[in-house]
Amino acid sequence: MSRQLGRGSGTQIAVVGNGLIGLAIATQLRREEPSSTVTVIGPASRRGGASAAAGAMLGCFGEVSDHTLASEPARAKFDLALEAHRRWPALIDMLNDEPLDVPPVTQVKGTFVILNSRSGDLDSVNFRALERALVEYGEPFERVDDVPGLDPVPDGRPLAVIHLPGEGAVDSRAVLARFDGMSRRLGIDFEDTSARRLHASSDRITGVELSDGRLLACDEVVVAAGAFSSPLLSSVLPPHAIQPVLAGSGFGFVAERVLGRGFPSVVRTVNRAGSCGLHVVPLGSAFEYFGASNIIFAAPEFRPHLGLWHFVTQCAMDQLDQMVCFSRVQETRFGNRPVPFDTFPLLGPTTLDGLHVVTGTYRDGFHSAPLLAEMTARSLLDGVSAFPAVFDPMRAPLTTLTVAESIDEFAGQMTGSAYESSTSLSRFMHHTDLTELYRSKAERMYERLGSDHGLHPDIVNYLTLTHKDEADIDAARDYLLAVTPQPVGPR
Repeated sequence: MSRQLGRGSGTQIAVVGNGLIGLAIATQLRREEPSSTVTVIGPASRRGGASAAAGAMLGCFGEVSDHTLASEPARAKFDLALEAHRRWPALIDMLNDEPLDVPPVTQVKGTFVILNSRSGDLDSVNFRALERALVEYGEPFERVDDVPGLDPVPDGRPLAVIHLPGEGAVDSRAVLARFDGMSRRLGIDFEDTSARRLHASSDRITGVELSDGRLLACDEVVVAAGAFSSPLLSSVLPPHAIQPVLAGSGFGFVAERVLGRGFPSVVRTVNRAGSCGLHVVPLGSAFEYFGASNIIFAAPEFRPHLGLWHFVTQCAMDQLDQMVCFSRVQETRFGNRPVPFDTFPLLGPTTLDGLHVVTGTYRDGFHSAPLLAEMTARSLLDGVSAFPAVFDPMRAPLTTLTVAESIDEFAGQMTGSAYESSTSLSRFMHHTDLTELYRSKAERMYERLGSDHGLHPDIVNYLTLTHKDEADIDAARDYLLAVTPQPVGPR
């Protein structure tokens, strides 16, 4: 646990990671403790990071699936996202009040969540879960028939649509540009490089070694390096002290509208097949962001994969707007989401005094940044963790599914993904035959793993990819043998 900093302490604080979470933490600390020296470490290009690649949808109900409120950790994660959502209007106002020579942040209002038949049965399950969550939390919504801009191929037309007036999106690049400018105006220091490793004495953090060999001495270190966090944490903590943070690589693209009326609001599907669902975010001036894919790897990737590129563009043209085929590609966006082994966030102080972890946010990092920044500041300044205890970074992995449930969910998700990718079966096969193929694939993986710990289906997918490196399964088995997963029953 970190000591209480107090006012006027002149503490040296290093924030490793210059994505939105890192920037939000640094500015919050600088505002609340102006006598401290705050340094943000991270390459200005943000290559491979999640924030600059994000579609930046602002909302949490659009992300609801059948598992979102089914266990205490899942509900705690949703409540955190909901609390963060309430902070975005004030954050946007604060950013736009800054006297900066960069464009203001504009918010796209409204999100349409569509249910179509281009995936599997789980889409219908998740759509019903979304409606239940909206009713339970009293969130305004409306069932509608028309979605402005939506023009899919006939067999991709929506079966049902929910309009969420309280959700929407921002341009992630505009938000980052404003935060960059505000951070420098506040006197925050920047190191345009990567962190190579951390340094510590017997029981306390002492500094960060940069990629060029320089050592940045500091009293407090916040690791908010997303998918790049694990090597840093393992440089000062015992083996398996913190669960591995994997890399959920994702691809999206920005295109300039040529034909068609375009989209005035966010349009997305429900969460499906290990991803956040297909979505489009209007960026203004005829530009639109389309995304996104999600494939988990042991370490960050830096270039988009051809199959995923094809998959996202095909889905955009078939399910959102046929006229997208004429749009001019402005840029591709590719990054890595931080995915803990149990997929729940890693938040709070560690047993090494002065070392704090704010990572593992998976698909919620950009959206949750303003709340995580407040919690981090409270933890450092008051000396007591302000984060939900269930997300303690040094916990054993949480178990919210049995092995049988994990296999069922994985098989259903992969079946849906196969159909979204235009899979066509022999007329002598039933669609459940495909599901059984995925089920047997997961069963073989669990036999190799030798564990009765039910994994999140996204992790099962990671461990069952075709031509999977056997070393990844071995590493997962060794990790599970070294820890005792925490079983968490249904809520």
